[in-house]
Amino acid sequence: MQPDVHLEYLTDSAIINKGYDTNKSYWQFAVPSHTSYQTRYTIRGKPMSMYECFIEDSYQLITHKKFFYETLATERVWKTVYHSKPQIVKDPCLRNVALIMYKDHLYMTQDSMKSINNISIPESYSESQEIVQDALIIKSHIVLLIDGSVYIQHQDGVNISLVQDLPIGQIKAIKGHDWCSIEHDLKASNDMFIAWTDKGALYLYEDGKTDNVTITDSALFPFIDLYSKIDIFQMALNAHPCSLGIALKLTNTSDSNIEIVFMLINLESWSWQVLPFTLTEVNDVEAVHMVFQKTPVTSFLFWTNGSVFYSYKEGRQNGKFTLTKYHNFSNIDTTGIEIQQITISSEGDMLLLTNSNRMFYSTVHSQTMLEIESGELPTDDVALWTDDYVSSQFFTVFLNTDSHTTHFVYKRLIPLRNEVLSSMYPYADSDCPYEHFISNIESGLYEVDMNEEINVWSMLVYPPTTSGSLELEMYRPTLLENYTFVYEQVGEQLNTKNMTIRFAQFSHLNQYKGPSSFYEERLRMMGLVTFEVRPSKTQLNCPLPHHIVSHIFIGCPRKRHIRIYNPNTCQESTVTYTIPSRYYRNDNGSPATKDKVVEYNVKQYGCPFNILNTQSFRPIIHMYDGNTYVKEVDANFAIWEEYGRVDFQYNSTMRSVSIPANQAST
Repeated sequence: MQPDVHLEYLTDSAIINKGYDTNKSYWQFAVPSHTSYQTRYTIRGKPMSMYECFIEDSYQLITHKKFFYETLATERVWKTVYHSKPQIVKDPCLRNVALIMYKDHLYMTQDSMKSINNISIPESYSESQEIVQDALIIKSHIVLLIDGSVYIQHQDGVNISLVQDLPIGQIKAIKGHDWCSIEHDLKASNDMFIAWTDKGALYLYEDGKTDNVTITDSALFPFIDLYSKIDIFQMALNAHPCSLGIALKLTNTSDSNIEIVFMLINLESWSWQVLPFTLTEVNDVEAVHMVFQKTPVTSFLFWTNGSVFYSYKEGRQNGKFTLTKYHNFSNIDTTGIEIQQITISSEGDMLLLTNSNRMFYSTVHSQTMLEIESGELPTDDVALWTDDYVSSQFFTVFLNTDSHTTHFVYKRLIPLRNEVLSSMYPYADSDCPYEHFISNIESGLYEVDMNEEINVWSMLVYPPTTSGSLELEMYRPTLLENYTFVYEQVGEQLNTKNMTIRFAQFSHLNQYKGPSSFYEERLRMMGLVTFEVRPSKTQLNCPLPHHIVSHIFIGCPRKRHIRIYNPNTCQESTVTYTIPSRYYRNDNGSPATKDKVVEYNVKQYGCPFNILNTQSFRPIIHMYDGNTYVKEVDANFAIWEEYGRVDFQYNSTMRSVSIPANQAST
């Protein structure tokens, strides 16, 4: 029975069915290439069942290379400081692309860990030092920390440049975004990373420019008198909201006591916040790691060798994760546990891997981690990989890099849902407070222009024995008007709660006093709103998704433009006409003394209108998103003559129709 194949971003009509190959026993489909770096296609089985089992949808990814770092056996390749276990640094936007630091080599994957390759050293790099201390990926480059200096290797793999604005030979560490910044955001950028020195100097690199960030004494006032030394221990960089998390190491030289305090810096408002808790008894050599969660209100995790901590809702909810075995409700002794890796999927699932290959599962907003079976792994040198293009798929990956020319990656899918329910047996069916959480909210980007609105809905299905509700959380809520309508239906076995949200742009036209204030106010009211809808109560065994995060851009959509409607057709690319001198004035208002010849660009402006001086003319304006027609513009607009002609007159003025001049700037 023939399957259905569907493509993201492309119409299904672009797929060519080549039929069934009877010799090889498979269906063949020709899928067109696309300009993006990756396109996901879905293979859906027909609605049939066998032994009460249905055919599950399958997802595959078509990838194109983002970086052109082809290597030959004779070429020089980057080495790294030694890592006994694989360290993975993902591209925050293209999640199938990542850097891998393993043993003493730097590798790259561009196909979700199907293969890895060395990264060659450009011929233009003339320095003798070839050992990379740290690396990350920004918009179209990789950033390398080499001998305390920061280099940027370009997308073509040929060019490399030293970041001159950063202290040469003094940089201790670098860190990039944990998650992708939406390109419509006026505040955040995917071409951004942070760097810091041993002496506590902090630098923010963005779009080729570097700014020095000074942690003011007022922010550290509670600690200045108590601690003689304040150092930057670790950092994390968030995209939405654009913020910075800093772990500060406070040392009292009199007794060598060390404490770790945490700060949040909002990079949009440049406001500082010290979180209301500290870590003590932290060894100087012990690492602290940080990662932001994908939520509209700043939430992040941080961990030492054996403990994981959380900070939710901009520091209003803080604590330590409980590691547990669910079947006997016992907490796990973390003595001797060393955390190797924590990875979070875009849907909020989280896996923790220890140095002894023990695994723990948790979700966004949770405070508990559940131990699950990791299975029989071939080696201790494994890492976790999450496929963000397929719903919460996690893999264990093992790298075979013994050969100098060929490297192999072994991926094994973790049956995450099965392992979680098995670990929670026999309570797996009873603990979740709801049956289903469904929504029509898309995880990408909505755009809302003036006088426009969007409506989204979510529904929670829950048993009558529990109370179910949905929560809405927003970042930059002042940019939008939002109205929430909740409807509840009660049944004998199940209840439902529906929440409909209407988002609309604020209208403040009556507040404008002049043209300058119009543009200032419009810019102030533009920006990106991030919102999240989730059940108010959840458990680790609840069905996916646990939450939905999306973005709304406020302002004119980037591809939106207007076109003058003209049914006329013409063949010429340029039309030339003459304005007699008696019918126009010079720029200074003086009478013209010679005729003016005007070249009219048909390709740019469309065919000209031929209007008699006895006819009235009002242009019809159409609005487009890209090449898609939206509507005819019904708002007020102003037109003006460009060449000083005086052989016409306006039917009306803005003053005569009692419209303030700035309101016509639509």
